[in-house]
Amino acid sequence: MDLVLNNHRGVLWAARLDPPFAFQSPFYGLDFALFLVVFHGSVEDQAREGLCDAVVESGCRFAVCVGHGGKTWSESLDASFLDRDLDEGDDGSFLLTASHQGEAIDEAAFFFANGMRHEDTVARNFLVLCLGGDEAAYMQVLNMVVSLFSAPVL
Repeated sequence: MDLVLNNHRGVLWAARLDPPFAFQSPFYGLDFALFLVVFHGSVEDQAREGLCDAVVESGCRFAVCVGHGGKTWSESLDASFLDRDLDEGDDGSFLLTASHQGEAIDEAAFFFANGMRHEDTVARNFLVLCLGGDEAAYMQVLNMVVSLFSAPVL
């Protein structure tokens, strides 16, 4: 996990994972927004569901999914959120997901950088998570997102 940026927009971390996916949030229980870029074309259901469970349990409140099976990843995150064990009833938390399947990564990145707000909640912790792909693809995504987070807020 790489700390990439800490500025007026918030804190931005990034990581590239390959199966089997081992996830630990850099935000230590604080809410965060996720930009999930899926380069890996075939991920077993169990691996996808396990990663989605870990992400949701770690405090993900916004998720933008793009790449191979972006819609499936978005739906898995939604299912993980709905399947949480709420011993004490509704805790008031939420998860907003957006699938950008079939869209260019830069379009989804723009949405991630500018659309992570809901009612009175505005994301301040951001995570770019690339699944699969090589180091060059990871760096291309990272550079794209950093340039968006370095620009003035829209």
